[in-house]
Amino acid sequence: MSDLYNRRGRKPLAAARIVEVMRRLANQNAPVTTAVLRKHLPDLPASSLLRAVQWLRDEAGLLVRNINGTNVREYLLGTQHRTWAINLSPEQVRQSARVETTLLIVLQDAERGRS
Repeated sequence: MSDLYNRRGRKPLAAARIVEVMRRLANQNAPVTTAVLRKHLPDLPASSLLRAVQWLRDEAGLLVRNINGTNVREYLLGTQHRTWAINLSPEQVRQSARVETTLLIVLQDAERGRS
């Protein structure tokens, strides 16, 4: 975890921005797809966005499913697993929360450093 906090490269910052957007959109009951993420993060290159989504899936428990009848993938943060009625173990939820919180701290620190 401290390794993640110490990294300030594009991938952790892109992942942090994605988590921030997904948390904001959580209450709207709209599917979060790559198109939605691109709309909210227009300055993030598509390749960086896709790499960050993949990293979040592997490291932060990002949940992925196909929208019925389409080939479009929908994403959900691990901490919001109950939205899709998915049961995760308490350890999985803690790990997701830990990574999401650390990413948001990294983003805040990076923004403070810029201003």
